[in-house]
Amino acid sequence: VMDGGVKWLKERQRESLGYIKKHKTRPWANDVLTAYAILLATDGKADATAKEMMRRAYDVRLDLPIYAQAILGLAFDLTNEVEKRDTVVRNLKQFLKEDSENGTAYLELGNHGYWWCWYGSDFEAQAMALKLFMKSEPMSDATRGLALYLYNNRISRTHWTSTRDTGLAIEALAEYCRKVEKKNE
Repeated sequence: VMDGGVKWLKERQRESLGYIKKHKTRPWANDVLTAYAILLATDGKADATAKEMMRRAYDVRLDLPIYAQAILGLAFDLTNEVEKRDTVVRNLKQFLKEDSENGTAYLELGNHGYWWCWYGSDFEAQAMALKLFMKSEPMSDATRGLALYLYNNRISRTHWTSTRDTGLAIEALAEYCRKVEKKNE
């Protein structure tokens, strides 16, 4: 089933790249998510299509939603392109808002008309950014602030706004806790 899914995603990616080339457009959030999903399923092995899609997405990264930028950074981490990953982190930091009173930090999404799309989800974007920041600077104040922001913004202290963002937030916070625990050993 997994192989069939990856094959289907790769075919959609080839079609999307063909469209981008033919119509001289640019990759969008769905293209970045597709590349990331393929890389996750293939242990970071990027074929020529994925590499070109990621290169094109990197070139227009500042036009992508914050969530997609975080996913792009994670994709570069999977392909061991550390310089590009760290550039994406630096780009994301310009959207970082710190609340020193609460010790939290969050990314200002600036959802210009796409708050209702998957890539406009506040908590999912924060969770993916936390996962990315842990790859490049696991013990920074920004990473700690993102983790605390996610933790403090649960609804009724039990969940976030959906099962999807709850799952991503728990996954990111669990990774953060493992990193902190390892450091303190």
